[in-house]
This record gives sequence, structure tokens and C-alpha cells, in this order.
Amino acid sequence: LKTGGDAVRGLFYAAGLGQPTGIEFPGESAGKLPSYAKWKPVNLATMSYGYGLSVTALQLAQAYAAIAAGGEKRTATLLKGGNAGQTPEAVMPEWVARQVAEMLEHAVAKGGTGVRAQTVDYRVAGKTGTAHQVGVSGYEDSEYLAVFAGFAPLSKPRLATVVVISTPQKGEYYGGEVAAP
Repeated sequence: LKTGGDAVRGLFYAAGLGQPTGIEFPGESAGKLPSYAKWKPVNLATMSYGYGLSVTALQLAQAYAAIAAGGEKRTATLLKGGNAGQTPEAVMPEWVARQVAEMLEHAVAKGGTGVRAQTVDYRVAGKTGTAHQVGVSGYEDSEYLAVFAGFAPLSKPRLATVVVISTPQKGEYYGGEVAAP
């Protein structure tokens, strides 16, 4: 709450949330990033953990790639080498990106929610998420989205990924149980 809505929304927007990614793919959703003028303190609090906005998996991957790249965002592309020569856009200071990356590594470490995303070959950084699906009358009580977003290897990131499982089956539905593995 001390950070303030302008700063939170500004960071989300700079990371590419609430706007098309630039891949020029037909039908791409811009997601939804509400205007700060409409936020109440509860909206700011819930926005900080992902409720109240909607993003695509590609937007989320692009934001995680920016953290992995030391706070620099590059336009997403569907082509290998498609953003070569592009000037990165600063989203956050490098020291902030390093601190966030370290926190994300702890989230997949023993005791974290994303422990199932660990590998034996290299260090992984990431975060799990579990959200109620939105229905006609609001959030559905028994339908979920399970999410894992992250990057690897932590020492020299080469891959950012997002796994989204819509309406998981067989009892488990948390992001750490379903999407992280």
C-alpha cells in the first residue's frame, strides 16, 4: 500500500500488461489493466497478487523475461531471432530485477509453492498462481486456473515460460501442484 497505485500500475504497464505484446498475431487480447483512478486500497492490495487484472500467458512470459534480463523488456516475437537489433526498454532498475529473481528462486526452493518446478540440471526462478475462473456472475467457486511463470537458468537466463492449466481435474488445482511440474 505504501508503494501506491500509480507506481504499481506504472510497473505493470511498463512490463507490458494491459496492452498487446506487439507480435501482430490476429485476435491477440490486450488483457485488462484498470485505471488507477478507480482503485480503492483493497484494489491495490488484491492487484499486487494478481486479482483485478487479466493478462495473457504471453504478456506474463514477456514480463518474466524482463526480470530475467535485468529489468529490460524486449518485444515478444514468434520468430527465432525476430527481435534481434531491438533496443530493450527499461522496466525496472537492474538491482530490483536481481532481487526479484532471487525471491523467485526461493519460491521454487524447498518450502516454496513452486518446488515441483525445480530441476537437477540448473537453477530455476518462478512463481505459482491459483485463481478462480471468472463466470457469468463473478468468480466461480469450483473452477480454477493453475499457473506457473518462471525462467531458467537463473545464472544466465535463456528461457522464460508460462504454464496455464484451465480447470484442472483429478482433485489438485493449485499452481504449485498442477502447473509447476
